[in-house]
Amino acid sequence: MSVLQEYTQRFSALSFARYLLLFELVAIMFSPPLAVLAELLLYVAFVSSSELRARLRLTLSQPLMIMSIGFGLVLVAGVFYSIETFSVSGRFLWGWRKLLMVMMALAVFDELVWKQRSAWLLVLVVAICGIASYATFFTDVGVYKYPPGIILRNHATQGMFFSVAAFVAVMLLMFNVYESSIRRYTLLVSSLILVTNVIVITPGRSGYLAFLVLLAVAVFHLFKGWKKWLLIVAVPALAISLLMVSPVANQRINQAIDEALSYKSSEVYNSLGARMVMLENTKHMVLERPIFGFGTGGFERAYSKQIDDETGWRKFSTGDPHNQFLKIIVEHGVVGLIVFIGFIASFFMQKVDGPWKMIGGGVLLAWCATSLFSSHFSTFSEGRFILLWMGMMGAMSLQMASKVDGSPDKAGKP
Repeated sequence: MSVLQEYTQRFSALSFARYLLLFELVAIMFSPPLAVLAELLLYVAFVSSSELRARLRLTLSQPLMIMSIGFGLVLVAGVFYSIETFSVSGRFLWGWRKLLMVMMALAVFDELVWKQRSAWLLVLVVAICGIASYATFFTDVGVYKYPPGIILRNHATQGMFFSVAAFVAVMLLMFNVYESSIRRYTLLVSSLILVTNVIVITPGRSGYLAFLVLLAVAVFHLFKGWKKWLLIVAVPALAISLLMVSPVANQRINQAIDEALSYKSSEVYNSLGARMVMLENTKHMVLERPIFGFGTGGFERAYSKQIDDETGWRKFSTGDPHNQFLKIIVEHGVVGLIVFIGFIASFFMQKVDGPWKMIGGGVLLAWCATSLFSSHFSTFSEGRFILLWMGMMGAMSLQMASKVDGSPDKAGKP
């Protein structure tokens, strides 16, 4: 085989798509323009490559692919009955193109080595950000437009990504995914750097919640018998105690509690108070159109009508109730919510062995928890990440997917 033939095989459309998705995994943490560019190149690659199109066809019987298409059809249908104009609802539909991340990752991350590469890349990049976070925090020098201690896009995003990368590092260690002592040492150090950063430096409440959920998932999977049930209570309780001792975390948690309890008597706008007001108004909107909702992108117009009688700081318009599940049910009704929950559940129906379903599923559960207080499936960075991660970790062997019996592949070391 000639050097040119080897080069062509190495940089085939399949390899190009895989590396682009890895690039996307990193770009969404730092640069929306670069992430969008990677997406556009991926669309071109899948449209122009017969190999990639064939791989997509092989994924059509997978539960996650079926439910991804189902949820996409709900979003498309919502455009046609939305109370918003066709152009506005179409823009919201275009924003959900991130759903294609699941489909493309399912098509190309079927091989174990690529799951390993994506997990390693995530831990390595985020750990470097953790080190940089410490450096900027203690030198009191911010990077770009961010305050000292923040390296990723904002404190909430950083807290969530740091928690996820720490969780992934621990799972890779416990399941002996890498035999190299250097890699194992790197995973251990990375997890320590990121966990301590979440507790001491990064003031994101979403990060704290994601951290606690991932901690509980790790304990649940790593221990057996009575120890599991003891530790699943004791370890998160200890983590909460550490957060309350941390000055940064303690201040953020107490602030949230005070704002949530005093919003009815408050004379000024605050974050948690606004969310409580949105929750009350959204409940009335759900009852108005419970079956199919107000349509794709219809939340803001429906909410504006709902607050006609409000006064003062409570009379503010929004297109996001800071609760993903409420946003889905307002725009797409009970039907849409059932399909969305089915989409989430379908990940756990993927026939994937080894630690990969747990690594993907743990992060997915953390996103579900934080999405009770934010729309983290809809936002740019968090939304793209979770959909891409679901596809990467949930991708089944395409040889397996083509078998009649559908028996799972063996996720051994390559």
